[in-house]
Amino acid sequence: MQIGLMTWGSDGDIRPFCALAGGLAAHGHDVTLAVASVDNKDYTSLGDSMGFKVIPACKKMDYSQVEADDLIKRIVGTRNLPSQFIILFREMLEPVMDELFDSATALCAQSDLVIGHAAVYSLFIVAEKQGLASVAVSPIPSLYRSVYTSPEGAPNLGRWINPLFWKIGELGGAWIMGPSINSQREKIGLAPQKSPLREFWENPRLNLICASPSICQRYPDWKDNVQIPGFFNIPDAAERWEIPGDLLSFLDYGEAPVYITFGSFTQFDMDRNVELMADTAKLLNRRSIIQAYWENTTLLPDLDDVYLVRKAPHHQIFPRCAAVVHHGGAGTTQSSLFCGCPSVVVSHAFDQFFWADRLRDIGVGGAPLQKRTITPKKLAAAIETVVQNKEMKERAERLGAAMKEEDGVTKAVELIEKYMAAKG
Repeated sequence: MQIGLMTWGSDGDIRPFCALAGGLAAHGHDVTLAVASVDNKDYTSLGDSMGFKVIPACKKMDYSQVEADDLIKRIVGTRNLPSQFIILFREMLEPVMDELFDSATALCAQSDLVIGHAAVYSLFIVAEKQGLASVAVSPIPSLYRSVYTSPEGAPNLGRWINPLFWKIGELGGAWIMGPSINSQREKIGLAPQKSPLREFWENPRLNLICASPSICQRYPDWKDNVQIPGFFNIPDAAERWEIPGDLLSFLDYGEAPVYITFGSFTQFDMDRNVELMADTAKLLNRRSIIQAYWENTTLLPDLDDVYLVRKAPHHQIFPRCAAVVHHGGAGTTQSSLFCGCPSVVVSHAFDQFFWADRLRDIGVGGAPLQKRTITPKKLAAAIETVVQNKEMKERAERLGAAMKEEDGVTKAVELIEKYMAAKG
C-alpha cells in the first residue's frame, strides 16, 4: 500500500509517527511522512534508517527566538488549559493551516491510506472529500468521550456529571476551531459540521492512542474504533549515536545520576531554564546529567558531579539513571517508564498535566509540579523524595518490563492492516 502520514508539533508529536512509519515500511508498505516541526527539526535521518520518505508539510516556522520565547511564556503563564489551547491554535497551528491543507491534498492524491495526527484536521477533510481511508493518531486518551473520565482540565466527578463537562468542552472547542474546520470543508464542497470538535477528534474509522496500556486504560464505553496499541517506540538501531567516552565514564563512576531535562521546552527562555536546572543540581548534592541546547546559552554550569549533554537517545541513558526530571511530554514520560525510571514532572502546558497525574496515580512519579510556580528548592526536594523511594523504583522497573512486551508499533500496524482488509 501507498501510505501517507502527516503530523504537526514538536518531538512528542513527530517521533511516534516516525516509529509508526518505520513499522509500516518494515511490513512492506511504501510510506511517506509529511512533517510540520514547530522547532524546525529535521527527521530525514530517521526516515533513511527506517525505510520511509520524509517531506516537509509546510515551510519552516519563521518565529524569532524572542517571539517564540514570548509565546511559550504566555502559554506557560496561563492558568487554564483552554486558554493555553487558544494561544496554541490561533498563533501556531492556524497560521499554517493553508499550507497543511495543500500538503494534505498532495499526500492524499498519492496514497491508498492516510494517517494523521488528531490535530491536523486538513488531512481528514481532504480524505473525506476524496473518499480515502484515514486513521487518526493521538498521544493521549483524554480526547475521547467517556462517562468514566472527563476532558483534560476538568475534574472527574463521575458517570453522571462527566457528560456535562464533555458537552461544555465540545462547545468550547467548536467555538475555537469550528470556523477554521468548516471553512476548509466548504472550500472543497463539504457540508459544515454541526459539532466540529467531536466529529473532528474522533475518526469514525480508527483512532490509535500511541500510549502504553500500562499507563492508560481503555474505557469500557469506547467503541472498537478507539484503540490503545502501546507506546510507539523508535528502535535503538534507528538512531546512530554512541555514548561519548567521557559520558560513559561518568555513568560508570559512582551512584546512578538524576537526568534533568525539559525536552523541547528547554529551548524557550533558555537562560532561566538552565539556571533552574543548575541551581537544582547544586541543592541536590547528587550526581546529575543536565540536558539543554548549550550552544544557545552562555550559562555553562561548572559543577562537580554534573555532566552536560545536548542530545542523547533516552533509551541509552535513562536505564542507568536513578530518576528522570522532565516536563511531562508524552514521549519523555513513556521513555522514562519504558527504561524503568521513576519521574519528577514539572508540567509546562497542554497534555503534560495529564501525564504528571497519570505517573503519580500509578505510583511511578512524584507529586506533580508546575513550571509557573517551581523553584530550585521545591524541585530538589521533590527529586530527593522520589530517589529515596525504593518501592517507586521497583514499580517503575516492573512497568517498564511490561511496556517492552507490548510492541505498540507492531500492534498498531496490525490494527491498520485489519481495518484496510475489512474495508476491502
